[in-house]
Amino acid sequence: MKYIFCGLGSIGERHLNNLISLGENDIIAYRKRGLPLRNVKKDIPTYSSLEKAVEQKPDVAFITNPSIYHTQLALRFAKNNCHLFIEKPLSSNLRGINELSKVCKQNKKNNKND
Repeated sequence: MKYIFCGLGSIGERHLNNLISLGENDIIAYRKRGLPLRNVKKDIPTYSSLEKAVEQKPDVAFITNPSIYHTQLALRFAKNNCHLFIEKPLSSNLRGINELSKVCKQNKKNNKND
């Protein structure tokens, strides 16, 4: 499976390190700011363009960026047939939540809210 992380703050880094410790290697990141990783020893291919990140066809998207962006990114990856792991809270508002739920049900994908 290919994993993508959208946001790699402290919580995202923790989830990333957990995947690495489980032996997962096919991991990429979508990050706009490109800040250095603080607690990750592995080099992760990083994309600053959402389009380029989606083109990599990840199987699972970890949405661990600020909650104001969760629904927008989750919906984009759900529409591209990804399983979703969304850090809590699900969103900072209800905009797009019904559409996200509908797309996940149509694709029969797991939508986990940590």
